[in-house]
Amino acid sequence: MHFSLPFRFTPTLVVAMAVALAAAVSSQSQQPWSLELEARALLASGWWSAYTNHIPSRCEWLGITCDTAGSITEISLPPGFQLGDDGNFGKFNFSCFPNIVRLRLRASGLKGSIPSEIGTLSKLKHLDLSYNQITGFIPSSLWNLKNLVTLQLSANRLTGPIPATIGRLTSLKSLSLGWNQINGSIPFEIGQLTNLEGLAFSANNLTGSIPPSLSHLVKLKALNLSMNKISGVIPHELSQLTQLQYLVLSSNQISGNIIPEIGSLFNLFVLDLSTNSLIGSIPTDLGNCSKLQLLLLSRNFLTGSIPARIGYLSALTSIDLSHNSLRGKVPSELGSLRNSLEYLDLSHNKLTGTIPPSFNLLHRVRQLNLSYNSLKGHIPTDLQLLFPPDAFVGGNNDLCGDPIGLPSCSLTRSSSKNLDLVKILVPGILLAFLILGTYEPRNLSGGKETEKPCVIHFAMVSNP
Repeated sequence: MHFSLPFRFTPTLVVAMAVALAAAVSSQSQQPWSLELEARALLASGWWSAYTNHIPSRCEWLGITCDTAGSITEISLPPGFQLGDDGNFGKFNFSCFPNIVRLRLRASGLKGSIPSEIGTLSKLKHLDLSYNQITGFIPSSLWNLKNLVTLQLSANRLTGPIPATIGRLTSLKSLSLGWNQINGSIPFEIGQLTNLEGLAFSANNLTGSIPPSLSHLVKLKALNLSMNKISGVIPHELSQLTQLQYLVLSSNQISGNIIPEIGSLFNLFVLDLSTNSLIGSIPTDLGNCSKLQLLLLSRNFLTGSIPARIGYLSALTSIDLSHNSLRGKVPSELGSLRNSLEYLDLSHNKLTGTIPPSFNLLHRVRQLNLSYNSLKGHIPTDLQLLFPPDAFVGGNNDLCGDPIGLPSCSLTRSSSKNLDLVKILVPGILLAFLILGTYEPRNLSGGKETEKPCVIHFAMVSNP
């Protein structure tokens, strides 16, 4: 009997089958060993010492997630979980976890420097080591993790500059290095992270200027560079970041004008440029930012008047324009923010005129400060009932009102009228004395004339 095979065994096919079979056998023989190695590495770190006798159930340990094959893909410990006695990186062997995608050790008491071996985690997408006590430079190997989507290293004690190689992390969507001791300037290569949506470098020792290359980050929604030593001007190119919702550049040494194109950022929720050296006026196009909730421009050298269009930004909850050199009247349009405004500080400026009666409508305001300006006139009645006068209008010597501690408006008006009367009468009296001083009456007894120097009459007027 003859049997025909559906295919022929060629030498090439035989070799291929042998290689595949060897690979399968190798995989089956090495996989348990590799999984065991992962578990042993966890125990060796000292971070899971309570699980010494439960190696087979490692995928059920606190913060551990495995794939279907049992390989560890995620280490995500709850904040506050303390990693052993010393929390040192030194005992953690990163090379034993080739499949890990997420490493989250936030607020876990970590100390020491980040080992360069972290660069072996080629599949890593999410790294969060924030709120620890990590010191030293960020290892250069970390910038090779091209699959990283989130990198959170904030609130540590990291030092050194941000290298140009950060531009390799083109998959990044969120980058936070705030609250460290990082120095140097922001590299131009930051503009290569075109998928970035959140960027926070706040509270470091960064110097130099804001790189115009940030304008390439067209997906950026949050930019926080506050509390550094950044100088120079705000680049006009930032107006191209139309997705931006949070722009925080406060507490730096930024100079120049607020870019007039600021109105292009129509998605802004928060604009904080406070405590810088900005000059010029507040752009009227700021009135285009209809979603704006916080407007913080205090402690600069801004001049000009307060744009009335700010009063039409119906989402505003906080306005702080204090400690500038703003002039002109307080816009009555600010009273239109009665349904949203909770905080208003216009103190320490050079504002004149009266407090608008429309301020009576600001019933949601919890804090109001108009002190140390040159305001005058009557304080709106409702404001007198809501706020202590000294707290919100101190330093405005020409204001009046009914509450205790302020001059009565009736007395003020009476004093003003009396002052006006004095201004009218005094010149007339002086003129009369001048006429009398030049008149020489005759001496009735002797027929001789006696002289009365006019200087005596002036002395009578000037002395009480």
